[in-house]
Order: sequence, then structure tokens, then C-alpha cells
Amino acid sequence: MNYFFEIHKGNKREGPGDDACTERALRVIADRLPSNPSVLDIGCGPGQQTQVLAKLLPHASITALDKYSQYLDQLNASIKERGLLNVDTVDASMDDLPFDEPFDLIWSEGALYIMGVENALTYLRGFMKPEGFLVFSDLVWLKPNVPEEIKSYMEAA
Repeated sequence: MNYFFEIHKGNKREGPGDDACTERALRVIADRLPSNPSVLDIGCGPGQQTQVLAKLLPHASITALDKYSQYLDQLNASIKERGLLNVDTVDASMDDLPFDEPFDLIWSEGALYIMGVENALTYLRGFMKPEGFLVFSDLVWLKPNVPEEIKSYMEAA
């Protein structure tokens, strides 16, 4: 795992997308969320999208979850620096969530594939309020003629 962190050291995001993608996805559901939503960001990594959510949902209670303390340390430093008081971090695995109360919004950018999307959808349903939302993204190849190396990797993953 040390190689993973060395390769990704300093990245603001650990998955596909950017701040504009996060904003665009949130706009689709934002008017249907309660005024003080509870939000869980699963596999938050260093938390770039977490910070976007915190900025756009200032009255939300946001829990950012990752099992790698290096990422949580980075996120904690960023939220302190930016004064984002509505974010808490939790060091836990996405397939063993330590929560008793359901969330209004479960968010995950580029991480649910780790559990397998079908497994993740089934498991996470138990952590959502009945009117809640699950928003996730993943790596998608949108061009024709996918290089064989990438195609093989994606099929194996």
C-alpha cells in the first residue's frame, strides 16, 4: 500500500472528476434534500469533494469516511484551514460502517467499485433514510477503441 500512497502523494482527488462534476451532480438533488441534511462521503480520500459538499451544503452535517489515516489527516488539515465546521472524519472501512443512524445523502466518488457496485448498493441501502439519496461516480471510458491494456484491466476489476 505504501506504493499507492507514494504514487498519489499530493493529489487533491483520488478518483475521476473535478469540483465542477461534484457541483453538477449535487445540483440534481440539492432542492430535494432537507435544510440540514446528514451526509456520508464514503471513500473520501483526501476529501476534495467533501470540501465542495461542505461549501455547497453549509448547514449539512458531513461525515467523511476512509480507512487510510493519511487521507483523513490531509482532509482534517484542509477543513481546519478552511474553517469547515460541518465536517467530521471517520477512520473505517466502507464495508463495515460504524453508524446507527441513517443518512439523507450518501456520496462516493470513484470508490464503490472496491465493494462491487451491486454489493455496495445493497449494503448502503440500510444506511439511507427512506427519502434519501445515493450519489456515486466511477471511472468510465467514453471513447471508441479502448486500448486493450485498459480494457483488460477494467474487465478484471
